[in-house]
Amino acid sequence: HGYGGFRRLVRRPYTKRWGNAFVFMLPSEHRRWRIRKDVPTTDVFDFIDVKAYQNVEPDANFRNTLVGDDPDKKLIGYFGRFTRAKGVHKLLKAAALLKARGVNFHLALVGPIELPKEYPLWRRITNMLSWSDKLRALTDRLAIWDKVTYCGPSTHVDPLVSACDVLAVPFLEPHFSRLIAEASSAGKPAVAFDIDGPGEE
Repeated sequence: HGYGGFRRLVRRPYTKRWGNAFVFMLPSEHRRWRIRKDVPTTDVFDFIDVKAYQNVEPDANFRNTLVGDDPDKKLIGYFGRFTRAKGVHKLLKAAALLKARGVNFHLALVGPIELPKEYPLWRRITNMLSWSDKLRALTDRLAIWDKVTYCGPSTHVDPLVSACDVLAVPFLEPHFSRLIAEASSAGKPAVAFDIDGPGEE
């Protein structure tokens, strides 16, 4: 799962051997690779079109569908893929804590997620389900369907980001987060774990 394991084990030594110049998206990743001092390297954060998120008209339909006309209800947004490394399961547990504490909110999960499947009994017993189905099962166990909506993918996220009150970035493994840069561009606060990547942006 995530951005390590066998792929990194194979990729890194051969890339270091054959690469003659390197561009990193994070200073922390640059340090982890330990490139020789005689090899040209630079750090360049992923490009974000800052102006696309400034003075954007929020998607009123998106917001009204999720929080209605309650002016006190906060809309929390997550935008991204649904993998273990993205940490959405941690976000769901945080949502359950917020609900238990009586916080008035709704959590919008925007991104490509598989449709629910009817798995055979042996897969359910062995828990060999897709990660999407495990997230839905966790939403069931936490009894937070009234607080969470899986919105599906979107190709135009800037008005959706602008419609949120706060953005959640629950990544568990260090990597660059476009969402934090987009949230900053839109003047929205972002909440994330203090790890390399989110902590550097």
